[in-house]
Amino acid sequence: MKHKLISLIVLLVSGLAFWNSAQRSVSADGAGFTIQAKQPDNQRDKKATYFDLDVKSGSKQDLKVVVHNLTNKTKTFKISPNDAFTNDNGVIEYSKRNLSKDKSAQYTFSELVSGVQTVNLSAKEKKTLTFKLSVPEKGFRGNILGGFYVTPLDKVEPNSKKGMVLQNKFAMLLGVSLHGKGTATPKLELGDVKPKVVNTQPVILANLKNVEPVAFGNLNVDAKVTKVNSDKVLYKNSKQKMQMAPNTNFNFQVPLDNEGFKAGEYTLHLTAKRKDKVWKFTKNFTIASNDTKLNNGLSNWKKPNYTWLYITIAVVVAIVGAGLAFFLGRRKR
Repeated sequence: MKHKLISLIVLLVSGLAFWNSAQRSVSADGAGFTIQAKQPDNQRDKKATYFDLDVKSGSKQDLKVVVHNLTNKTKTFKISPNDAFTNDNGVIEYSKRNLSKDKSAQYTFSELVSGVQTVNLSAKEKKTLTFKLSVPEKGFRGNILGGFYVTPLDKVEPNSKKGMVLQNKFAMLLGVSLHGKGTATPKLELGDVKPKVVNTQPVILANLKNVEPVAFGNLNVDAKVTKVNSDKVLYKNSKQKMQMAPNTNFNFQVPLDNEGFKAGEYTLHLTAKRKDKVWKFTKNFTIASNDTKLNNGLSNWKKPNYTWLYITIAVVVAIVGAGLAFFLGRRKR
């Protein structure tokens, strides 16, 4: 049987408080193309490779992106204006299109810029694509984060050989940071806490929300799970140096070490720290009897074997029954 494994390699071209570079055209060995921002007059950081723009309420402008095909073949590229989001590992990403808008967000990048474009480039050809940016009349507060996510739309070559075919697919991101009115400081809130199976492993998900229009890093989280009204820690997890995009949320995971879900009332104790700012959350949650059905999807969970318990109960019942019969028989005599 022939298998195909596609490896998506994403090259982040951004600073956005987390990455910095002095290059203006970005490429990588094996990618076969470069992307470049034509910086407008309202560029805040002239040395940045990404768009770092101070924008005014009601303003409109063109964002010009240069795509250069470095190969000797004709290539088609898809350029997608994507919103920044925070993945469940606590890392800012831009790889997804049509994300659900967080309730705390005024606007998202994809709402303010024109849509997806595709471009055909012959060997060694370079083209400039124009995207329209429209800032709302009322403007916005803080920072909006997004980027132009570029992927080649290559046709897969047929391979008659048996075995596994490894194909690397490169994607690049040209970041966009829009600065509106005023500033914002990070503010975290705790959302839903619930059991779930993730990659065949049992975890408790604690939804952390950044409800302010500001990106930040160096977030450290420590979480513990106890029974309600108990100090005994049943499960715990901690992670350091995470990031959060503006007005986004992610699910922090507390693994259950393959013990499986056990019905009951529990309490999550979570502490998040960034520099001198500390957020402490305590929230009760329930693992219902119906939730234990999730155990069937676990990779290493073994259904409890109650055979010896049943045998013990049967023996006890038999002994009690025999004793009772003997006692009643003696009374009749």
